[in-house]
Amino acid sequence: MSTMQTKSKRYLLFMGCDPYPEGGWSDFMGAFESPREVKECMDEHTHLDWAQVVDLTTMRCVCNASAYKTRGWKTRDAFGDIERVR
Repeated sequence: MSTMQTKSKRYLLFMGCDPYPEGGWSDFMGAFESPREVKECMDEHTHLDWAQVVDLTTMRCVCNASAYKTRGWKTRDAFGDIERVR
């Protein structure tokens, strides 16, 4: 029997629309290994109004962002740019 090694995903991304939040897992967009992957997914979904990123190593929300359709994502917390997630 072979053992398959997989790298666990560190970041969970939740996204939705202000008028119609689904709540919880219904807003789950995916699990990602790196901040770059999270940012790429966010950039593909700028039609949505908000995003939250949870770091599974600390179990904390590390990014709380709102979308401005013509200017990209703007964070609303001290964390700042998602590229700084480590």
